[in-house]
Amino acid sequence: MAGEQDGGLLLRVVLAQELAHGLLRDHVQPDGWFVEEEDLRQALAFAAANQAIEDAVKAGAEQHAPVELRFAREKLAEAQKGMDYKQYDKVDYLLEQSEINASLAIEKTQGAILRGQVADLARQNEILKEDFENTFGEAYQ
Repeated sequence: MAGEQDGGLLLRVVLAQELAHGLLRDHVQPDGWFVEEEDLRQALAFAAANQAIEDAVKAGAEQHAPVELRFAREKLAEAQKGMDYKQYDKVDYLLEQSEINASLAIEKTQGAILRGQVADLARQNEILKEDFENTFGEAYQ
């Protein structure tokens, strides 16, 4: 029972955040509840796509994976337009694509950061190797 209450609270918090961002304004009844369960599912899908994009930005995707981040944002914008035309199947597909592109942006960003760290370590190793050669001469090998 407590888990259900916690889940309900979490759901309300997520929905409140999305409402605060103005993303769900057209999908909520005046009393604050969604018209149908499908609307709730799609609202949560929008929230997940938005969160994935925010996570990508926080990871550094604007610098390391700008194309994938742009694609994620474009798919999300297309999904929002699809809601206006009630193209729900297309909206689901676009939201999924948005999340996939955001995830790809995160992975590419992490890869780029790791490659930079490896390059830095390789440079440090070269410096150490030169120091050893200068200290111990050609005998060091």
